Amino acid sequence: MGRDKARLRLGEGTMLGQIKETVSKTGRPFRVILQDLVPGKGPLGGVYTALKTTSYDEVLFLACDMPFVEVEFLNRFFEKNANSRAVFTKCKSRLGFPFLLSRQILSIVAGQLGTKDLSLNQLAKKVRAKVFTPPPGTENQLCNVNTPLELRLARKTWNHRGDG
Repeated sequence: MGRDKARLRLGEGTMLGQIKETVSKTGRPFRVILQDLVPGKGPLGGVYTALKTTSYDEVLFLACDMPFVEVEFLNRFFEKNANSRAVFTKCKSRLGFPFLLSRQILSIVAGQLGTKDLSLNQLAKKVRAKVFTPPPGTENQLCNVNTPLELRLARKTWNHRGDG
């Protein structure tokens, strides 16, 4: 996109604002990682930062560019995966967001940061993650916004929902 996706406008707010609002409705605590402890490592740098600095035993990871995730989806994800060491959502044959990681795997994440393969799929393999398959009809909630065209489509969808 060439710019910070978290600040992109969607309806009355930003994509990050929408994620924060959705998570707050789950009643669970949340925080936003603004700066990685190890910059330039993509999402894996954020994972490392979150696990290194959390006081919780497990952390749910969401992407700011997935504004359509709903409270019910997150609640179901939590219900199905409570107390799991590592769980990644499967979407279109890839593993990714949302995902849940135990703080216990911090050393594995740190080790992967030292390699050239910074992919979340590789992390999921290394930690032998459980796979969460979205319930039928919810896959559209996992759409992320990576291009200007996808942003235009997301805005159109958002406005069509009556939320913006």
